[in-house]
Amino acid sequence: MAHGILDEVVGIAAAAVSSIAAMKASGAKPNVGEAVKTAFAQRMPQMFGIGRGDEQIFEALRQLVDSNKRGKIDIVMKVMASHEKDIFCLTVAGMPCGGKLEDKPVKDPKKGQPTSTKEKVSWEFTENDLRVKYLNDVADEVINVGGDEKAARKVVKAMRDRDLITRNEYAQKIYDVWARASNWAWKNLCQFFGVKNLDEITEKKLTAGIKKAKAWLESKRIRKNAEYSVRHEKRNKILAGIWMFVAVIAAITAATHSN
Repeated sequence: MAHGILDEVVGIAAAAVSSIAAMKASGAKPNVGEAVKTAFAQRMPQMFGIGRGDEQIFEALRQLVDSNKRGKIDIVMKVMASHEKDIFCLTVAGMPCGGKLEDKPVKDPKKGQPTSTKEKVSWEFTENDLRVKYLNDVADEVINVGGDEKAARKVVKAMRDRDLITRNEYAQKIYDVWARASNWAWKNLCQFFGVKNLDEITEKKLTAGIKKAKAWLESKRIRKNAEYSVRHEKRNKILAGIWMFVAVIAAITAATHSN
């Protein structure tokens, strides 16, 4: 299993553990498999920029659209063909969410040092999310040309004309990559935990998986540091040899001129 996917396994497992702890705290019976699936769906877009959780992400964004405009989005989805809805959901879910820089106070700053630092705050799943603003814009477009199903068809036709929701060559490639990446990650996750389905993962396997992944990553880090030390030492020897050669040439040149 690749180094990158192991990093994600740790993140997915840790998120699942937190979810399970929250379930226990609320008195609910924890569903380990469901917690892992949810964590997987949430991290897929970050892993590949695409993910099988696009429908869930889209629905979460739809809920943030102005209540008086949400119905317009529903009409737009209604007049789309089935494959167009898939591409539309995938496209919106994969758009950047945006963010802004905010001042964060520095705890116990040293004398003369800055008292705050700039920190990027994501707009993900907020009303400022650029994807939510895009959906609001689509709804406004429907309203501006009539607000009914006929208006929605005009908006969808414009999307087709821009190749936004059609299966053009580029869209098909993106869709195929999405399917392959999702299946690959899902298969690797199941293989790592030694199960055929995520529903078979238990809390014990989840905890053991985190330890296993962290141990492997730590051993990889140690080997990498050791390899760097060897390369660094070799480089220093080469540099020392070069400087020695330069010093000898300089000494010979100086002796020649003095004679």
